[in-house]
Amino acid sequence: MDSIVFSVSFILVASMMCKAETVKASMGKLHQKRSQGAVLHSMVFDIKENSANEKQFVDRILSLANAKVHSTHASLSNNAKMMNQRSQRKRKSIFGIDNRISVGTSIQAQMYPYSTVVTLSSGCTGTLIGAQHVLTAAHCVHNGKKFIKRSRKLKIGMLQRNGAFRWIKVSRIHLPKQWLRISTKERVKHDYAVLKLKRPHRRPIMAIKASDLKRGSTMRFAGFHGDKVSNTMWYSQCPVMGVISGAVLSHCDGAKGISGSGVRSDNAVVGVVSAIGTGRYRGRSLEFNVVITLTPRKVRRILRWMKRGNKKRRIRARRKKAHQ
Repeated sequence: MDSIVFSVSFILVASMMCKAETVKASMGKLHQKRSQGAVLHSMVFDIKENSANEKQFVDRILSLANAKVHSTHASLSNNAKMMNQRSQRKRKSIFGIDNRISVGTSIQAQMYPYSTVVTLSSGCTGTLIGAQHVLTAAHCVHNGKKFIKRSRKLKIGMLQRNGAFRWIKVSRIHLPKQWLRISTKERVKHDYAVLKLKRPHRRPIMAIKASDLKRGSTMRFAGFHGDKVSNTMWYSQCPVMGVISGAVLSHCDGAKGISGSGVRSDNAVVGVVSAIGTGRYRGRSLEFNVVITLTPRKVRRILRWMKRGNKKRRIRARRKKAHQ
């Protein structure tokens, strides 16, 4: 029986650690600011594993992640704190050779499907799925207990030909009720959110559908990686490593900032990038990304949000400030 230490790192924005990085564009004196403040909350497991193969190992890891996701808000042991500190220094997951591909700003990023990829002022990535709606990860705007402070003035940015972002404010945030239940074991499978914009963005949109990803099938996503220049988009593609209901693991290269990226299959979004994980299996290290997949039920819920809205999930920044 092999001993396994496993951690999953969720990229959560922490307003107390938010910093702005100023980047000079190559053309003109344009300055872009992107949030660099993020905390990686790690779940650490020390278990005895007797899986017969890697597929069983993957299933076990995902099951444990679902069962322990709420522990990210609990105090960590000394060993866990050490692993958490190492995770914060790393903040990216590169598997062997870095295979991320740069998406040309002036031409390629302005064309479908890359034109549907947006950045969030909270430091994440999102996908345009409606005339006024963006799909992203729930943890980019809400920590499970309350909205993060930066979500009160949340904006989405669309990359322009000159390297500047065109920003639109968010007027409403939709979250699945399962994400708000800290003690729910299945909560990790509901790390997705829909943002309603104050005005139409006038760009093409990406369709959404229930995931058809299988072990070995190809998944793709594009986003704004925290270890790259802030106003550059990067594309990743890789085979799926393991699948269970509601989530998959992959070896796609990524870094802080890709949380919320829409995972594509056949020109439709079928999932959302959620976390970076590390583990050991039979004496060798494994690293992977966790993708929350869309189910028929999730798709129906998202479409309902887009159709009629959800007044209970509105952002009321001024009212919240008054209570503080």
